[in-house]
Amino acid sequence: MKTHWKRLAGALVVLGIGLAAFAPALTMQPGASLSGAVGQMSSEQKVGQLSVAGASVGLSRVSQTPDEKPLDQGPVVIQPDHSDISPPLRDIEPVVAPSADPTLMRFTDGELIPGHEKEGSYSGIDAVLQNWHGPLAMPAPIQNWDGINNVGFSVRPPDTQGDVGPSHYIQWVNLRFQIWNKSGASLYGPAQGNTLWSGFGGKCQTTNDGDPVTLYDHLANRWVMMQFALGTVGDGTPDLLCFAVSQTADPLGSWYRYSYTWPNTYLPDYPKLGLWPDGYYVSVNQFNDAANAWRGAGVLAMERSQMLTGAAAQAIYFDGFAFNADYGGMLPADWDGSTPPPAGAPIPFSEWDDSAWVAPSDALRIWNFHVDWTTPANSYFGTPGSPFVPTYVIPTADVDPTLCAASPACINQPGTTVNLHDLADRLMHRLQYRNFGAYQTLVGNHTVDTNSPAGRAGIHWFELRNTGSAWAINQQGVYGPADTTSTSRWMGSIAMDGAGNMAL
Repeated sequence: MKTHWKRLAGALVVLGIGLAAFAPALTMQPGASLSGAVGQMSSEQKVGQLSVAGASVGLSRVSQTPDEKPLDQGPVVIQPDHSDISPPLRDIEPVVAPSADPTLMRFTDGELIPGHEKEGSYSGIDAVLQNWHGPLAMPAPIQNWDGINNVGFSVRPPDTQGDVGPSHYIQWVNLRFQIWNKSGASLYGPAQGNTLWSGFGGKCQTTNDGDPVTLYDHLANRWVMMQFALGTVGDGTPDLLCFAVSQTADPLGSWYRYSYTWPNTYLPDYPKLGLWPDGYYVSVNQFNDAANAWRGAGVLAMERSQMLTGAAAQAIYFDGFAFNADYGGMLPADWDGSTPPPAGAPIPFSEWDDSAWVAPSDALRIWNFHVDWTTPANSYFGTPGSPFVPTYVIPTADVDPTLCAASPACINQPGTTVNLHDLADRLMHRLQYRNFGAYQTLVGNHTVDTNSPAGRAGIHWFELRNTGSAWAINQQGVYGPADTTSTSRWMGSIAMDGAGNMAL
C-alpha cells in the first residue's frame, strides 16, 4: 500500500545476475450461491474454532460494511475487463514525469498486517541464531551497474525488484522501470510503469500506482509485468490489477495486456506473483476501499496458457477474509529450474505466523492452490472442501518478529537520525521453489529481532523439503552476526541454485 509519505509495502532485494477502465466482469460458477455463510454473517460478528494439525486457530468473521457484497465461499471466476496487444514497446515514447502524485493517500500509520507484530511470544535467544560469520563464500558479481533512482518521487519504501532473462535485465522500482542488456547497456527507460499500458485505456493507462512485480517466465521465455491501478478513497470505483505478458522473448516488442477488477471493492495491496506451469499466481493483502479496514488475504490464479497467446484469460479467486481474517502476508511459490513440479501438483502458498498471533507456536503455514481451468468449481485453496484451512502447519524455531512494532521505522542508517521501516510482519518475496527429482524445495526468509529487546534486525531463513509425502523443515537459521551493536540485516531475499547452494 502506497502513500505519499508513509507506506509499508515490500522491498524486494534483487539478488543480481546470478539469481535468477472498463465494465468489470465478475461471474460465479454455475450453482454457486451468493447468499452463503458469508452473507448470512454480514450483520454480526461470529468467532469459531478450527483444529489444524493439533493447533487451535481462531476464525474471525467481521461484519461487512455497506459497500461490500457477500462473496460465495467457493472459487470465484473473474473475466478480464479489457485486453489488447500493445505496439512494440520500443515504439512507445517513455512516460518520464508523473502527471500527478500517486493516488493512494489512505493510511497514516505503519500499515502493518493487523496483529502480526504482537508482544509476548518470545522466550529468549533462539537456538538457531548464527551470531558469527566466516570467510565470505559468495562469488563476485559478473556485472554491476546503477539501477533506477527513486529520488523525486517521494515514494517509500521503493519496492526495489526485478528479474533476469537470457539477454535482458528488467528492474522496476515502484513507479518506474528500465530495461538493460546483460552488459549493463540501457535499452529502454527509465519510464513510468503505466507506459507499458499506453493506449490501453482506463486506469491501467491513466494511473501509475506501483506495487510492481517483474517476472521472467523461463518455461515460455517470456516476461510478465504487473502493477495495481487504484481509485481515490471511498469513490466506489473498482481497483484493478494490470498485467502484461511479452509476445516474444524480447521485452522491447509487443505485449499482451490485461486488466482485472479486484472483487468486492477490495483494494489488492502488496500483490506478489509466482510462476507455476498451469498459471501465474498472485497473493494480496486486502483492504476495504471505503473504510480503510483490513480485509484479510486474497489469492488469484491467472490462466497462463491463454495469456501467452493473448486470448481471453480467466482468473480464479478465493477470498481469505471469508474464512479467517487473521491470515495475511502470503507468498505464492515461484518455480525456478529446468525440472517442473510433479505433473498436476498444486502450487504451494505460505506465510509465517508468530505464536502471539496464531497459537500455539511460531509456524509456517502452507496452502495448496489447485486450479481446474475446465471446471473451475473443482478448484480449491488449502484443503478440498474447506477453503483456507492450511494443508500443512510446520512449527519453526521460536523467533521474535516484534522489532519496530507500532513504530515501524526503527532501523538505523549511517549519517542521519532518520530511521527505516523493518517490514518484519511477513515473509519477503520470493518463496522460491525447485524440484530436484528426489525432493522438492521451498526457501524463504523474514526479518526478526536478534537481540531483543535492544532491536537489531537479522534474518530468519528456512529451507523446506518435500520427498513426496509432505513439506517439512530441512534447515533453518537466524543470520545476525554481532559485528557491531547496530548493524541490521533485514528485508532479505533468498534463492537456491541447481547445485543446492543458497544465497541470502
